[in-house]
Amino acid sequence: MSTLLVVLVGVVIAVVLIRRLSEERIACNSCLRVVSKRRMTVLADGRLICRECLNNTISTVMQSAVGNLAGVGELSRRIVLASLKDAEALKSDIHAKDEKDCTKRWFAVVCEFLYFFMHLTSRFAYREFGHERRCKIQDQLYPLIIRPTIESIFGDWPQNLKDGMESEFIENLGRAEIEYGECKQLLNRANPLVQDALFSKFAGNVCELMGADKTDTAAYAGTFMKVLELATDSFSQLDLQECLRSLSGR
Repeated sequence: MSTLLVVLVGVVIAVVLIRRLSEERIACNSCLRVVSKRRMTVLADGRLICRECLNNTISTVMQSAVGNLAGVGELSRRIVLASLKDAEALKSDIHAKDEKDCTKRWFAVVCEFLYFFMHLTSRFAYREFGHERRCKIQDQLYPLIIRPTIESIFGDWPQNLKDGMESEFIENLGRAEIEYGECKQLLNRANPLVQDALFSKFAGNVCELMGADKTDTAAYAGTFMKVLELATDSFSQLDLQECLRSLSGR
């Protein structure tokens, strides 16, 4: 039995090594480290950077925007990083024509996660503080999320194009607020695939942005549940209710 176990472990290790060696590996245009292409993100200017450098870029841009603003500033940083992390986890499942289309769809997924978490923040703020204080938190939070996200990914683009992207983001955020606001419950655990709950509605939107094929029922359900799991895990880690309560004295 022990000999068989050793053989099986050896086979598993060999398979893992073969897969790693067969993966295309390229150099990050920022830190120059050679990593798997799966860990790369194509920026709007065509540069390929690894996940770590993208995270650092976003953190740097956000720190510049937020400065020493505690509370709402920290919440905005966590929302952006959670959205980026979850979108990256879904990147290999995106159905795209080419690298440019993949990047476009990936950024759309990042934005949808931002709309989703921003809506959840608004929803919980209304529950905790009422309409007036909720609006004040929104006014503080939104500028710390929208522009830094655009700057970190499209920083080299002309200002007028970035301004246009910001306007489009705000317009889509308004659409998402209306759509998600119509959901009366967060999650239907008995039937999560039915999009009458907030998390399920969101997962369906992300699947559409990723180009998931609804006719392939099994594959679509797998992608849908992956999005749902990522969203629920990040929602739990963000702990929005507790974060908002910590703002009550500010």
